[in-house]
Amino acid sequence: MRRLTSEHSTILARTAVRVSCLLSLMLLGACASFQAHPEPVLDTRALVASANFNIPDVLQNFASPDPRERDGLDPEGYRNMVVGSLMLAADSRYMQFRRRLAAESRGSSLLLDVGIAGLASGASIAGESTANALAAGASALTGTRSAVSRDVYFDRTIPAMIGMMDAERTRLRTGIMTNLRRSADEYPLAVALSDVAAYEGAASLDGAIELLTREAGEQSEAAQRQYAASVQNYTGPPAAGVPPVRLRISQELRDLETAGNVARLREIAVALELSPAEDATAIQIRRLISEKLDEAETLDDTMEIARIVGVEEGED
Repeated sequence: MRRLTSEHSTILARTAVRVSCLLSLMLLGACASFQAHPEPVLDTRALVASANFNIPDVLQNFASPDPRERDGLDPEGYRNMVVGSLMLAADSRYMQFRRRLAAESRGSSLLLDVGIAGLASGASIAGESTANALAAGASALTGTRSAVSRDVYFDRTIPAMIGMMDAERTRLRTGIMTNLRRSADEYPLAVALSDVAAYEGAASLDGAIELLTREAGEQSEAAQRQYAASVQNYTGPPAAGVPPVRLRISQELRDLETAGNVARLREIAVALELSPAEDATAIQIRRLISEKLDEAETLDDTMEIARIVGVEEGED
C-alpha cells in the first residue's frame, strides 16, 4: 500500500510539473500575442529596406549636376526624399522598440508567478524526495521573483522615459522639418543626415535617463535659487518690471543650453564680464550667467542683461 501511494504521489508530482510547464508556455504565448498597440500598417522591415541607402552614393548624387542621378529630382527634392525615407524607417523602428519594451515588462513577472505556483502545488502532493526537489525548485524561482521585483521601480519609470524620448524626438524632428524648407545650399544633405542620426539616437533609454536626471537637477537648482532669493538673501521684492524680464532671459538661456550652443553662451558670459572655464559645458555657463542675473536688482540692470542676451523689451 505504501508503494502504491508513493507511486501515485510521484505520478501526481510529475503531472503537476508538466501542467505548470504547460501553463507557463501557454502564458508565454499569450504574452507574446498580447500587445498594447495594433499591428502597424506599414511593415518595419519593408520601410527599413526601402531606406537602406548607400550613403556615399547618395551624397554623390546630391552634388551631381546631372538630375538623372537623382531620378530627375532637384537637389532639394532629392534631399527631402532621402531624409523622409530615413525618418519614416526610424519612426517605425522606434514604435517596434516601444512595443517590445512594453511586452517584456508585462511578461516576465507573470511567468515566474505561475512557475512558483505550479512547483509549490506539486511539492504539496508528492512523496518526500520528490517534494524536496519540487520545493527547492519553487524556492529558486521565488528568489528569481524577488530579483525581478527589485526592478519594479525601473519598470514604473518606463512611461516617464518614453515621454522624455518622445519629447526629444519631437524637438529634433521640428528642427529637421524646419530646415527642409531651406535650399540645398543652406541645408545640404550631409548636415541633414547628421540631424537624422541624432533623431534616431534620441530613441535611447540611456539618453532618456540622462534627460530625466538633468530635469531633476534643474528643478533642484531652481528650488535652491528660489529658497536663497526668498529666505537667505531676501532684500525685499524686486523692482517693478524685473520678474517678467528675468523670466524671458532665463527661458532664452535654457533654450541655448538645450541646443548645446556653448559658443553663444560663452559670448554672453564674456560680455557680462564673467570668466567660464575653457572646458565649461552649456549648463555650467548658463548657471554662471543665471547667478549674474540674480544679482541684478534694478530694472535698468536687468534690461542691460536682456540686451546682451538678445531678449527684446516687451517680448513674450
